[in-house]
Amino acid sequence: MTHYFRVFTHDLQSPIYPSGPVWNGSLPYRLPAVKVDTSDAECAPGWHACRTLGEAMQISAAWHDGRPCRAFRVNRPYRLVERGTKVRAASWTIVEEIDPWDYPAGDPIVEAWAECARASHAGRSGGRHCADLSYTDLPGANLFGANLSGADLRDANLRGANLRGANLFGAYLRDANLRGADLGSWERGPDGFARRIQ
Repeated sequence: MTHYFRVFTHDLQSPIYPSGPVWNGSLPYRLPAVKVDTSDAECAPGWHACRTLGEAMQISAAWHDGRPCRAFRVNRPYRLVERGTKVRAASWTIVEEIDPWDYPAGDPIVEAWAECARASHAGRSGGRHCADLSYTDLPGANLFGANLSGADLRDANLRGANLRGANLFGAYLRDANLRGADLGSWERGPDGFARRIQ
């Protein structure tokens, strides 16, 4: 059986159109049927999912509201429509939550999400704070709104990454590749730590 991946916020809302929890988290769960657009549009009405976990996180933003998202495997689509990197359906069955300690490896965005989620669960400084993302390869990553307070980003490749809206307070950026990265209101200070632009 083919599995796809879908992302929800930490409190199980849709990351694109949050309007309250979609369900209570019990599994398996069949999403309520909605009208699905069968046109050639890549982005159109329906329940969206992706073929890989990394694609799902890139599209939905792994840190939509500053907290790590929750990722799930879905299958048994009803009225499947495949367009570009996304697929959509009138309904899916959510079968499994992806454990940040046991996840499909090899994608830098997924690995960054897993590290931040593990830091959050471990209670290190109360959240993603102190996540070790040193030497991580994240070129072009969408880290919009990520809470990376105190994170070790030493020697990380963040070339072209979107960090606008991210909390970089106390993040260690020494030797990180920031060429073309959108740091929003942050900059790398002479000591290697992120600081607000004055």
